[in-house]
Amino acid sequence: MSSKPIERFSKTLDLRKLNRDVQWRKNAALRRESDARRFARQTEIVGCPVCSATTHDMLSNIHGFSYVTCRECTHVYVTNPPLEQALEDFYRNQTSEVNMRPSEDLLQRDLYLTRVEDIATPKVQYITESLGKKSKWVDIGCGIGEILLIAQRMGWQATGIEIDPQEIAIARGFGLTIVEAIIDSANCNELLSDADVISLFSVLEHVRHPRKLLEVIAKAAKPDAALVLELPHHPSISAFSNMAFPGMIARHMLPPNHLMLFTDRSLVALLTSVGFEPSCIWYFGQDFYELIGTILANTQIGDAAMVHQVMDSIPSVQEALDRAKLCDEFLIIAKRKQ
Repeated sequence: MSSKPIERFSKTLDLRKLNRDVQWRKNAALRRESDARRFARQTEIVGCPVCSATTHDMLSNIHGFSYVTCRECTHVYVTNPPLEQALEDFYRNQTSEVNMRPSEDLLQRDLYLTRVEDIATPKVQYITESLGKKSKWVDIGCGIGEILLIAQRMGWQATGIEIDPQEIAIARGFGLTIVEAIIDSANCNELLSDADVISLFSVLEHVRHPRKLLEVIAKAAKPDAALVLELPHHPSISAFSNMAFPGMIARHMLPPNHLMLFTDRSLVALLTSVGFEPSCIWYFGQDFYELIGTILANTQIGDAAMVHQVMDSIPSVQEALDRAKLCDEFLIIAKRKQ
């Protein structure tokens, strides 16, 4: 019998530490839009990536990509994504004339340890405390390896899987074990069958077939393995801000990078389809920062003291949004259905 997942709310993060100021937002939004419109020239129509339904309601058109809401499972997805090979080339860093590669922000080595301490550490602590053990952890789409580094420090035997050569080089430079591969039916048993934790942090929203990927993972995973997902959540204040100010989008509803957003209902539908169910869910986000940053990028406010006071209020306001489940992220620990 299924039980209600244990819920947790809010996570403090000051994005000013990552140099996410107004100028960064303006610059990133302009470059992301240029790339999106280039990818939008060649697309194809698809159904819901979670339940395969084809009936949907229009949510927003962003830079030539149509975000819709599935009428069956409520999943939010781009109904006209780029072609499969174009996306693979994009994430392998093999696409020419890209204004802003997907992982550009991650490649700033001077911010690496800040990301480890402020972003990765709380997540690894949460997962370790929730599972109560430290054994073998495989992180799919590990990027530059922030999760792996802190997992190793906490006593996990951690391995990453990644396809971007530049990210792999950075991760290996920190002494991390990385396999260059795309998980499929041919290699999944070799890479995943002895893992106690299989994680995908900010991965599923980037792929066109998240259910198929999880089916491959579920088939290879041992019966007591935990599946950890970090996903963009909907509805959220960030989505509200993105749809209101599409010219200032630098994250969240970000085509062709983010092809979908997950609702609580579509998350359960996806996990159920591969034989898992959520045991723990952590709701958090950057919504108030997203909203304030977008407003500041669209206007000029001369009262610097007031701006700093508003920015300092972000954690308390964000906590209220997280508890209302209007946050733009959630982290899920899932186990096999009983």
